[in-house]
Amino acid sequence: RDGTDIRTVAHYGRHCPTTLRTALDLRDPTCSVPGCDNTRTEIDHNHPYAQGGAHSIDNDNRLCPHHHQQKTHQGHALVGQPGQRSWLDADGTTLTTDPPPDTDPDPP
Repeated sequence: RDGTDIRTVAHYGRHCPTTLRTALDLRDPTCSVPGCDNTRTEIDHNHPYAQGGAHSIDNDNRLCPHHHQQKTHQGHALVGQPGQRSWLDADGTTLTTDPPPDTDPDPP
């Protein structure tokens, strides 16, 4: 109740501010890639730091080392907002979605 409005936190340095790191830990307790439950994660920027991307709640995600490697070196991409994310391979094919596609629109 006396905390920081995390949407106002943006940092252009290399290190993630503690308040943002705490918010990311709470929002993404596991890898942000839909279907991955790995808790060993690294902070990753949607818009890369080297290209001017800031640490912010809208630009940062948590990726496990495997998915971080795929994104950084193989062209994979995480798109969308939390709860509506998709993991794409290098040619843009959707590999997983969040939530997974509903195969039975009228479950019993």
